[in-house]
Amino acid sequence: MAAAKSERIMARNSHFLWPDARFKFSSLFASAAVETVERELAGIYSNSVPVLFSSARACIPAVLELMDLHRSSLVWVPPYSSQCVLEAVSRIATPTPVLAENSAAIVFHQWGYIHRIAASFCIEDAADSFLLPGPIVFPNQGKFQIVSLPKIFGCLGGGVVFCQSGEDADQLRRIRQSRRGSRNLQLLLKIAGGRSAAARRYWGGAESLSGQPPAILCAAIISSLKNLEAMITEHKKKLSLVREFAPSWLRFPEDRLPCVVPVDAELLRDRKIIFNCMPILPLHFNRTQDASNVQLVKTIPVPIHKDTSIEWLEQVKGYLN
Repeated sequence: MAAAKSERIMARNSHFLWPDARFKFSSLFASAAVETVERELAGIYSNSVPVLFSSARACIPAVLELMDLHRSSLVWVPPYSSQCVLEAVSRIATPTPVLAENSAAIVFHQWGYIHRIAASFCIEDAADSFLLPGPIVFPNQGKFQIVSLPKIFGCLGGGVVFCQSGEDADQLRRIRQSRRGSRNLQLLLKIAGGRSAAARRYWGGAESLSGQPPAILCAAIISSLKNLEAMITEHKKKLSLVREFAPSWLRFPEDRLPCVVPVDAELLRDRKIIFNCMPILPLHFNRTQDASNVQLVKTIPVPIHKDTSIEWLEQVKGYLN
C-alpha cells in the first residue's frame, strides 16, 4: 500500500520531457473562437499561416490528406517514432523507417533541436519546439511545420500547422471542418485520462481524426499566449543554467527553445539519478541531427520546460558539477 502511494507521488511530481497537461476549473466558463487563436498566432509568428487543430496528432492525417496520399503511399518516420505518430500516419498512409523514394517524410526536430533531411516533400515535426516570436523558420523548406501546444504550454490540447501557403491553410481548414466528431467529448476524455487508462485509450483512438478544439481549450491557449514573453524569459534562464553540460556535438537552434538539454549518459553511467522523486533514464538522440546519417547515442534529458523550477535546476547543476 505504501509502495503504491509512493509510486503515485513520484508520477505526480515527475519532471518529464514535457509539462503536465492540466485543466483549470476556473476556466470552465471561458471561451474563445478558433479564428481568434489563429489571428493571435499569426501576429506572433510572421511569414506563415497558422491552422489550429485539437492536437498535433490530429494535424498529421489532415496534412497527409491534403497531399492526397493513400494506403500505398510510404511516409518516412524516424527510428523509434512514438505510437501516436505511427497511428496518425497510418490513418491515411503507411509509415516506414526506410529513407528511400517515399511519398513524404516526417522529420522530428527532437526536443526542439533542428534535424536535417534530404527529401522532396517533408513535414517538419516541431512538436516540442518552443518557437520564438518572429518569422517562422522551416529548416528543411517543408511546406508545413507542426507544433504541439500541450508540450509547450501545458494546456490540455491544441496543435498548430504553420503553413507556408495560404492556399494550403484554406484547404486544411476545410478538412478540419469536415471532421464532425464531438469536440467536447474528446476534451472530457482527455481530462478523465489523467486518472483513467480506459479514457486515455478512447481519447487516443479517436483523436487523430479530430478537427477543431472546443471553445474552452481555445480560451486556455489565448491565456498562455498572453504570458508568452514571461515564459520565454524564464525558459532562457533555465537553459543558461544547464547548457554547459550538453555534449560538444549538439547544435543549439537560434529560432526556438528546446524543452530539454541532453547530457551524455556516459557521464552518469551505472547510476539511476533521482532529483525530488524524478527518475531520469537514458533516451536516444541522433547526434548527427541528420536523418540520412542516424547515429543514436544515449543521453540523459534534463527538462527545462515550464514545470521545472530554477531551484531544482540549480540542484541538478550542482550534481553535474
